[in-house]
Amino acid sequence: MPARSRPRRRPATYARRRGLFREELPSDVYRWSLGSSLLPVLAFALSIPVAFVLPLLSIAMWFLAIPLQAVWSRHRPAATGRYLA
Repeated sequence: MPARSRPRRRPATYARRRGLFREELPSDVYRWSLGSSLLPVLAFALSIPVAFVLPLLSIAMWFLAIPLQAVWSRHRPAATGRYLA
């Protein structure tokens, strides 16, 4: 599953390593954005083992990404708005 979020993660990682951003992305903002892109993947990966036991519960677990994203956004760095649209 982490390979699914790799297309979104790879260009930002490449651009950051090569210094292609107009302004250098702070490491806390960069880590937060990577974690934010992995949350839906995590919710889906957790639902796979549950699907073997209770398929309907596993589908309901996909919606777990919504509250996880809300909790994750509470902990975003202050400079996130300046660097990420």
